[in-house]
Amino acid sequence: MKIDFPKLIYYDQDFIQGYRKTWLKLEDFWSPNPKDTKSLLFHKPNSVVMNQFETIMSAFSLVYQERPQLAAQQIDFFYQHQEEDGAIRGNYDFQTGEAVPQEGNPQNVSPPLFAWLEFHLYHKVGLKKRMQEVFPKLEQYFQWVDREFRDEELGLLKAPLSAVGWQNSARQKDGAVYLIDFNAQQLLNAYYMAVIGDLLNDKEIAFRYRKYYFSLKTRVMSMMWNPDTQFFYDLDAKGKLTGSATLCSYWIMLCDVLNEERLELMIAKLTDPKWFGSVNPFPCLAQHHPDFSAEGRGCYGSVMPPLTFVVVKGLEIYQYYRQAREFAIMHMYHILDTYFLESDFKNQFWQVYMPYENKPALVPNPGNSEYYVRASSDYAHLVSLITVNLFIETIIGLNISLPRKTVDWMVATLEEMGVRNLSLRRNIISIQTRKSARGWEIRLESEKLYYFTVDILDHKKKTLPIPSGKCSMLVDKL
Repeated sequence: MKIDFPKLIYYDQDFIQGYRKTWLKLEDFWSPNPKDTKSLLFHKPNSVVMNQFETIMSAFSLVYQERPQLAAQQIDFFYQHQEEDGAIRGNYDFQTGEAVPQEGNPQNVSPPLFAWLEFHLYHKVGLKKRMQEVFPKLEQYFQWVDREFRDEELGLLKAPLSAVGWQNSARQKDGAVYLIDFNAQQLLNAYYMAVIGDLLNDKEIAFRYRKYYFSLKTRVMSMMWNPDTQFFYDLDAKGKLTGSATLCSYWIMLCDVLNEERLELMIAKLTDPKWFGSVNPFPCLAQHHPDFSAEGRGCYGSVMPPLTFVVVKGLEIYQYYRQAREFAIMHMYHILDTYFLESDFKNQFWQVYMPYENKPALVPNPGNSEYYVRASSDYAHLVSLITVNLFIETIIGLNISLPRKTVDWMVATLEEMGVRNLSLRRNIISIQTRKSARGWEIRLESEKLYYFTVDILDHKKKTLPIPSGKCSMLVDKL
C-alpha cells in the first residue's frame, strides 16, 4: 500500500533519506484484512501473525502517516479478539483469528501497554469518542493481567521471560520470575488508566487506578532496587534480587516514579562504559556483566531500537531534552550507517544492532540456541520508532496534540529544519526554521487556527495563536 507522509526538512540529508526509506519499507507491511475487506492489517511481510507488542510500538510511528486512524485500527484488531475474561493474547493468526501459541508463555501474554498507547493515540488522532468506546476493553484487560499475574504475597507481578522477549538471556540464568520491565509496564498501564479516567471526567475510575499505581509503585521501588549497585533488578522465585543489570529497568522512567537521586544515578549509567555507555546507545545488558558480548548475541549486548526509544522517552519525561536528543542522533547515525554503507548489510533495517560497530547484531539460531546467526532484517516497523518517531519528536523536536489544538516545538539548534504538509486531522500545517537576510526566522503555514509554542535553545519560549494562511516570525524578536 502506498503511504503518504509529511515531508521533513533537516540539515543532514542522510536522516531525510533514512526517514523516506523507512516509509517505503513500511508499504510492504500492509495487506487487506481477510475478515474485513474494507480494512487493512499491518504486519511483517510474509507472515500471517499479528504480534501485539510490535503492533503497539509501530503505532507510535504510524500516527504520522496521512491517515493516522489506520494506526488505531491495528489496535482494534486485538480488542476484537478479547476473550470473556478480558484476556488479549500476544500473537494471532489473522487468517484464522486463532491465538498463536508461544513456547514458554502458556497464557500468551504480552507487555501490558494498551493504555499507554491509547493516550498517545488520543493526542495524535484526536477522538475522545474512541477513548469512551475502548475504555471497557482496557479495563477488562487490566483486570485480567492483574488477576492472572500478580502475586498476592509480594504484590508484584510475575511473568515468563518469553512474554517480554528475553528468553535465552542472562535473566533466564538468574531464574528471574518477577520481571522489572513487566512490573514497570503494568505500573505504566495503571498510570495511564488513571489519566484516561481524568479525560473521561470519571473521578472514581481515576482514583481507583491511582490507588493501584501507588500500591505497585511502593513495592517496585522498595523491593526491586539494589542500594549497593544503585539500580533496579528482577527478583527470583524467592523474591530475592537477581544479579543481571539490563536496559529493561529503564521502563521505570516512563512511570514518573523516580526521585532526583535515583534519576541521576540511572542517567549516569547511560554514559558509563561499565554499564550502558557505548558508541551506539544502548546495549541491552550492562557491559560489566561477564556474559556481555559486543557482537550482541541476542540479549547479551545487542542494541534494540524499541529499548533505546523507551530510554529517550523516559529522559524527555524528566525534561532531559538535550541528552535525549543526543542519544537519538547517535543511534540514528548507526542505523543509517549500517543501511547506507557498502557492505552485506546495506539497504536493510535490522532487528538488533551491535553496540560498537555498524553491523546487525548476532542472535541465537532458532534451531540451536548455542549457535548464533545474523539478526533478521524485516524490522522497519520497529526501527521506525527511531527513524520516524524520534526524528520528528526528539531530533526535530515537534510535539502535537489535536485535542488541545497545539504544536510545541523545542528548537535545539538553529539549523534549517521543520515539517511540511503535516496532517492535523482537518488541518494541514507547515513549520520551518530558515535563515534569511533579516536573520533566523520561523515560517508557518496553516489552513486553520492552532496554538504554537516555540522554545528556542532552551532560553526563548513563546506561545502564539497561529491564524490560517502564511506568516513568519524572527527568532531575535521572540
